Amino acid sequence: MLLIAATPIQSTPVSDPRPKNSHPTNQEATGDNQEAGNRASAGAAVINEPTYYLQPAPKPENDEPFYKQWDFWVASATLALVAATLALAVPAWLGLNDARDAHQRELRAYVWLRGKAIHDMEVGRTPRVEIEIRNSGRTPAYNMNVRAGAIVYPFPLPPDTPFPPIGAGGSNSRIVLHPGAEPPFIAYALWSGTAPLDPVQRNHLVSGAAVRLFVFASIEYQDAFGEDRETKACFAVQMTPAQSAAGTTFSVAFNWADQHNTAT
Repeated sequence: MLLIAATPIQSTPVSDPRPKNSHPTNQEATGDNQEAGNRASAGAAVINEPTYYLQPAPKPENDEPFYKQWDFWVASATLALVAATLALAVPAWLGLNDARDAHQRELRAYVWLRGKAIHDMEVGRTPRVEIEIRNSGRTPAYNMNVRAGAIVYPFPLPPDTPFPPIGAGGSNSRIVLHPGAEPPFIAYALWSGTAPLDPVQRNHLVSGAAVRLFVFASIEYQDAFGEDRETKACFAVQMTPAQSAAGTTFSVAFNWADQHNTAT
């Protein structure tokens, strides 16, 4: 039998011709891998593992803190300018509205009324109360609509008495009332009774002990600035018997009620 001794193969270090601290390119790294594979297939004892190199991440163009960047301060200054402008504009706008409201309050129409006389307070007739309407403002009251009626209520007027609807029985008109117009505009509040005055009703109204004739009036109009306005009034007719050469008569006074006297 023939015996053959195997001689171990000595490995010889292979020097890298590239300079130290140099990074191989992808192509070089691929060549190294191929060369190591060839040596392994030829029976070489030393096999070099492939080496992978990580490329450093590129730095941003501007990595300074935000407070050192010019754009940050430009944006901050713009916001501050906007806030300052609003801080000045809001009070100016409010002041302009206040000045406009004061101007309108000074020049607008103010319509008011008062009782003047009572007519036909006789048995068998229908009483009516004459009222005067004036404009104490400085501009006309446009599209003025007057509604008034005379209704018998207990005296004094019960609390929370609703404002009654005033229909065809009252005076209903639409006019333009100029400021300071004389003579004033005259309207009549008609009695709401369904029948002419009888003796018992007349005596009760004249004495005024338990019931009185109350006038309810509503005046709607537009001022010179196009605002809708309304004046409401409620007063009692106080009749006091008096003796005269013509016989028994009465004097008349008008007393404002504690309800329904408002104005807008």
